[in-house]
Amino acid sequence: MRTLILSLCSLLTASAIYAQTWISYPATKGEVNYAYETPYGQIRCAGYFGQSISADYKYLYKSFDKDTGAQGFTVAPDGVYLHSGIYAYTNDSNGSMYSIGGNFTIGRSLTKISSNGAVALDTLLDLGWNGIYQPITLKTLSNGDLIYVSHYINNSKVYRIDTTGQIIWEKQFNDYEFAQQDIQELPNGDLRYTIFNAYAGPDLTIYHLQSTGQVMEEYIEEDVTDYQINNLQATEDGVLLVTNSESYFDSILVKKYDYQANLRWEYPVPTYVTSLGKEVVQMQSNRIAVIGQSYGFQTDSIFVAILDTTGTTINRQVYPLADETVYNSVELMQDGGLLIAGRSFFVTGNAPDIPFILKTDSLGESATKYIHGKLFQDYNDDCDINAGDYAMANWLVGLVNGTDTTYHTTNSAGQYTFLVNEGSYELTVQLYTPFFDYCSPQTIVNVP
Repeated sequence: MRTLILSLCSLLTASAIYAQTWISYPATKGEVNYAYETPYGQIRCAGYFGQSISADYKYLYKSFDKDTGAQGFTVAPDGVYLHSGIYAYTNDSNGSMYSIGGNFTIGRSLTKISSNGAVALDTLLDLGWNGIYQPITLKTLSNGDLIYVSHYINNSKVYRIDTTGQIIWEKQFNDYEFAQQDIQELPNGDLRYTIFNAYAGPDLTIYHLQSTGQVMEEYIEEDVTDYQINNLQATEDGVLLVTNSESYFDSILVKKYDYQANLRWEYPVPTYVTSLGKEVVQMQSNRIAVIGQSYGFQTDSIFVAILDTTGTTINRQVYPLADETVYNSVELMQDGGLLIAGRSFFVTGNAPDIPFILKTDSLGESATKYIHGKLFQDYNDDCDINAGDYAMANWLVGLVNGTDTTYHTTNSAGQYTFLVNEGSYELTVQLYTPFFDYCSPQTIVNVP
């Protein structure tokens, strides 16, 4: 009887775990404004590549003749929506539209790119004079409708838009200059709309809206912070805020308020270098990610800090992809990691901006972890890999994680590779015959 050896000899480490940086550069110049994951696990992006706007990835580029490009993106089950920048128009005596230029907007373009790259919708939102409001948020709801939030001076507008670009309802709210806002769909289809005012009015206001736009509840907290809130995220049970301390580029604070605007906790995020917390994301297992910029002389970088439910900083990573690295969007992926998109560039010479997409794992590390090894036949039955033991090709190796098992067929060199997150996994061999046996019935691999 011949014995199979399930080798855990990794390419790089003896623990069978090795890390591979997952960074993609979809073009030679430009920047990625938004990267997202489709429901089928594909990664797509939209951004400026050269002088045009790309609305897809994997070498599928669609250019749109927009004056200032896409300013907001949201993912639909069958594609992506984007609304363009400054679009100013008026009607001549015949009722036709023509551009009047300038910095004011009477209408905004809404474009939908289907999953195959085709333009499925390209229309102007009929906002009237409210089109001068600056876009804040564009989100897709569970039924396919869109929520569009815009802001101008002391007012915000929330629009619900159907899949054809028609406005279903609109609602106006009072806010102030430099307001931060976010809106979250609740499990029952209602909406939670959160406004933070930086310098005037109540600091924090949380509205509970029915799906029809009717305001059901309003909660106010007058004294949130003396400093600028850099970003907030509405959640099912409240809102997360991220801000910097008095010195602005020093210690970062994360605060959690419940849906009635009551402070539940606040935690500091150590930065170690001059940093600005710019985004906060609710992750799986109640972890919280803070993403921002670390600043230095010609060395701006992206940093990601992961906190647990007690406020303990689990991990902190800094990514200097070039002299300067700037991010534009952060999305939570299905595997619990983060998808970060932006641009990097060198401050010397005439090198162009380089667009990038960066994937992290659930701990914020820019590494995709693999379990990698080989399947050998132990020719002399000593449960060791010796000369004469040869690799087994086209065998199924199973990776067991709880109740889920993933299979990989070994290649001609007997190699197998599994993409994993942290956790404990069991490796097994399938399709063995009575002529073969194991040195061990199972192999446990712990991924840090």
